[in-house]
Amino acid sequence: MSRRSFSISLAVLVASAAIGLPGPAAQAAGRPAFQLPFPCGETWTATTYSGHSPANSVDFNHYPEDLGRQVSASAPGTVVAAGASNGWAGNEVRIDHGGGWTTHYAHLSAVTVAVGASVQAGQAVGRVGSTGNSTGPHLHFEQTLNGVGQQTTFDGVAYAGGTRTFTSNNACAPTSPPPPASKVLRWFLSDQGWSGVSTRPAVDFGSTPMVPVVGDFDGDGADSVSAYDPTTSTFYLANSGGVAESTLVFGVSGNRPVLGRWDGGTDQIGVYMGDGKFHLRMGDGSVRVFAFGNGGNWRPLAGDWNGDGAETVGAYDPATSTFYLRDSLTAGAADRTLTFGNPDNIPVVGDWDRTGRTEIGVYNPDNRTFYFRHADASVTSVTYGDSGDTPVTGDWNGDGWTTQGTVRGI
Repeated sequence: MSRRSFSISLAVLVASAAIGLPGPAAQAAGRPAFQLPFPCGETWTATTYSGHSPANSVDFNHYPEDLGRQVSASAPGTVVAAGASNGWAGNEVRIDHGGGWTTHYAHLSAVTVAVGASVQAGQAVGRVGSTGNSTGPHLHFEQTLNGVGQQTTFDGVAYAGGTRTFTSNNACAPTSPPPPASKVLRWFLSDQGWSGVSTRPAVDFGSTPMVPVVGDFDGDGADSVSAYDPTTSTFYLANSGGVAESTLVFGVSGNRPVLGRWDGGTDQIGVYMGDGKFHLRMGDGSVRVFAFGNGGNWRPLAGDWNGDGAETVGAYDPATSTFYLRDSLTAGAADRTLTFGNPDNIPVVGDWDRTGRTEIGVYNPDNRTFYFRHADASVTSVTYGDSGDTPVTGDWNGDGWTTQGTVRGI
């Protein structure tokens, strides 16, 4: 069970303690060659604490974000439990490795195997989550012999408690490719909603692993290109493109950025956390916190859904392609719910009709096409960008019309 908690500016991992060495039963021959229960090359932090139950259990967290990451079989075996535990473990998987040895994977957000399946080391069995008795996303992991928890080993290295990082060698190829080099983010923007090509000069702003964000930060009515670094929770905001004129650290690593006119003036920053809470920085520097949506892999949205001049939040469920829109900056049910597009689409929002009201849309990466849903429920589309581009929308010239763009790492 997790001992991780978050504040708005700091993630603190609390772990203590040491577990005793296993007794003679744990030294029985035939211990499987257990590996870290994550894909090859990933680095995870292991923690435990006094009284962790069952004994010798390990909690794993990944920087900067764990929710939804793949959980892999630690060794070959047969799945003997898969799905909801109806108890503290939430969604779980248990694998029998023979000789009395089993492994247990708990609090999963998704289970990707079925009871009776034969699995190989490194095969995906689920996704990290926070189901059951859990206070934050993490993987609860156990190695047991004849039902008794044992001191865990990974690639022959024993974990004796405390806080320790491990890098996975699970199902690694003979050689692993080097990490990708950082790429410059190049923006291709159009002032015409029907145009399949950019009408403005390309702009370079940001670099991977930054993600593009858009906003009007000086009140001139035109949106500017900007970026957010999820590894450092830093916003790089520009008014004229090319150079960051404001740098703000807000939230914790791994948050999803969201920007909007919370006060009805210029765009302000905010983040959406994995627990489904929005943390919005208001124009006076105060922070408003409230829950809306399910968090996790849901995507935050901002828009003036009712045309009152101030922007509020929304959330998009990629599994059902459903938009949940809220008319106030408070917790509560969605004021309107719209299903649009397909589950593999990327949500976009904007004022496609120049009415002062924000409408929904999607970008289909398979055919590189934006689909804009208008106030009268009609739909227009435009094919734009290259495969692998990230879609963006904004009012690039301040004429009140939101149009399309894409961002490409080069």
